[in-house]
Amino acid sequence: MNNSDRMGKVSNDDRSDWREAWALFPGEVAYVWHGALHAGIVAESLEACGFQIRSQIVWAKPSLEFKKSYLEARRASFGQSIARMQQASSAAVSTLLKIMIDGSAPPSTRVRAADSVLNHSLKAMEMEDISTRLEELERSAESQSGQGRRSR
Repeated sequence: MNNSDRMGKVSNDDRSDWREAWALFPGEVAYVWHGALHAGIVAESLEACGFQIRSQIVWAKPSLEFKKSYLEARRASFGQSIARMQQASSAAVSTLLKIMIDGSAPPSTRVRAADSVLNHSLKAMEMEDISTRLEELERSAESQSGQGRRSR
C-alpha cells in the first residue's frame, strides 16, 4: 500500500470543542491530544465540563514554519494575560518598594523584596539591550540584502 492509499478525510478533524464527549466521560482524569493552535478552545471545553487543566504538553516539531506558527498562536492566546500583567506591574513595583523600606517587616522579607527589584531591573535592562542589538542586526541585514539585489 502506498502513501496515497492511506490519505483521506478524517471525520471531525476540524473540530476542537468536544463538550458533548467530555460530558459523557465517567473518569476524573483525561489525557487529550489536540493541535496546539486550538489549545484554548479545547481547554475551555474541558473546563466547562468540570475538568481542571493541570498541564498542556506541546510536541515541538523540528520545522521552522511549525515553530513560527506555534509561537504566533501562543502569543495571541496569551496576549490578554500579558496585558493584564503589564497593567498590574506598577502596583507590584509599589508593593515591593513599600516592603523593601518597611522597617517593621522582617529583614529576610525586605532582602527578598530588594533582590526582586534588582533582578527584575537587571532583566529589563538586558531585554532592552538585546532588543537594541536585534534591531541593529536587522537593519544591517536589510542594508546588505538591498546591496546584494542592486549589484546583480
